[in-house]
Amino acid sequence: MRVRLSYSVEVEDIISEVQRLLNKYESRLQDQVGKLHRARDEFAEEDIYRVAKEIDLTRQELARYDQTLEDCFSILQGYIGLLERNQEGDEHDEPQPEDG
Repeated sequence: MRVRLSYSVEVEDIISEVQRLLNKYESRLQDQVGKLHRARDEFAEEDIYRVAKEIDLTRQELARYDQTLEDCFSILQGYIGLLERNQEGDEHDEPQPEDG
């Protein structure tokens, strides 16, 4: 079962937090893909249950990685929105040329 967590980080830490999430789950996914490759390379009829298990575990890991990608995408969309709002605010703060 998955639950949604909410926590805050400093604005300047958003990029490093997304990188941390991606690194953590990419490493797990690579480990699982390595196991799948070994199962494929050593595949024989007597290993059918082990290979089926590795396929299922890889599918589950892909689903977790997909969820992490979705979370990272959502975080970055929020960050982009913040940057755009700050940029718009800066534009409104600039002195306007006087007519005349």
